[in-house]
Amino acid sequence: MNLRKLAVKDVKNLNVKDWGIPLELMGPDGTWYRTDNETGALLQALQVTYDYRKLDPQTGLEVIVNEPVITVSLSSLARIPIAGERWIVRIPVDISHLDVFVNFVLTEDRAPEGGASLGFIRLYPQKAVQL
Repeated sequence: MNLRKLAVKDVKNLNVKDWGIPLELMGPDGTWYRTDNETGALLQALQVTYDYRKLDPQTGLEVIVNEPVITVSLSSLARIPIAGERWIVRIPVDISHLDVFVNFVLTEDRAPEGGASLGFIRLYPQKAVQL
């Protein structure tokens, strides 16, 4: 077997085991995606990083950004978010309470990344604000 194909399969296997973080997505058309497209199990992210470092363009210093980065196996998704679409993203923000979800929004400000390398995509949601 090709090593790249094996790596894609291994990445997907992380999603099926006890490693994943629950994930719910609502597409631009209002359709909810809560189950894994391949297995029918509850949809899970491979990884959620709850904050990251970024350079502040005004000061040139690193700052901590308190926004999640969600990594999801492409084969888990029935529909893949693309740049310019608005999606609702629901994830737990406290790993000790994986059944308590918080709403986030995918916006035009930050396009999804990845997909071509090892069969996963990174999503950059922002905290949803009620008006």
